[in-house]
Amino acid sequence: MLFRSAPAAAPTAETKPVEAPKPAAPQVTVTLTGGYPFEVLDGGKVVSAASAAHEFKSAAGKSLVLSAPKYFLKQTVRVEGSAGHGFDFEAPGLGKLDVRSTQETCDVVIDNRKLGNPPLVVQEIAAGQYRVDINCAGDVVKSHYATVKAGQTYIAAIR
Repeated sequence: MLFRSAPAAAPTAETKPVEAPKPAAPQVTVTLTGGYPFEVLDGGKVVSAASAAHEFKSAAGKSLVLSAPKYFLKQTVRVEGSAGHGFDFEAPGLGKLDVRSTQETCDVVIDNRKLGNPPLVVQEIAAGQYRVDINCAGDVVKSHYATVKAGQTYIAAIR
């Protein structure tokens, strides 16, 4: 008598346990204020139009950008807090930037914006750090790092 063995069972895919979806980050009430109008952006998309005061809901941990080109403001802030504790942030105040240079026929450039020939004063600029370039015939010939403080004038003497 011949015995045949039963055909081998087809291999089965190992099943992995289904992971539960991660809970969404809590929504936080975000309050942003400043002494001048600025936009709030999320990934390049405007989430709150230019205003000196903003209030909206956002996920905790989200990075937002405060933008006011007129004042050279482009600052990233990370939303902190929880559903019970909102996130408050004040945009930096304004100062002045006085640029002086012996290269008076060259351009002063901040954040890729040509501002004119030195000497010149930026009357209103958001407090923060800036790279000030002296650009002659399309080439940066000198650079200076300026730290502008709110309510003060920073003199950038570039030789």
